[in-house]
Amino acid sequence: MSQKGEKIGGSDVVGFIGKGMRVEGKLFFDYTVRIEGEFKGEIEAAGNLVIGEGGLVDATVKVDTAIITGVLKGEIEAAKRVEIQFPGRIVGTVRTPNLIIGDGGVLEGNSVMLKKEDNAFTYTAT
Repeated sequence: MSQKGEKIGGSDVVGFIGKGMRVEGKLFFDYTVRIEGEFKGEIEAAGNLVIGEGGLVDATVKVDTAIITGVLKGEIEAAKRVEIQFPGRIVGTVRTPNLIIGDGGVLEGNSVMLKKEDNAFTYTAT
């Protein structure tokens, strides 16, 4: 569970969707958001996304880095890396220059390995 001041990938966790919560819509952020509940929609961020164990995300995702120990259904594009850790699962398409699948992590779908300069994704906070 996320605690105040928790750091993921060097950034403070600034948003949290906890177990038992269901959120639909568009999510924009600059730092790190952790999802342990359910989210459906679109995620576009300059920061990091952490889908915790038990978390379920059904979305189109564009982030800097993603760490998955829950389930992501949809498409994900990460500027730096996508990491699937046990018991994490991605069902869909992954686009990133660095894909890490740990023991027990699952990718059901396609992966497109980008060169760093190929990733044209940029996000500007409004």
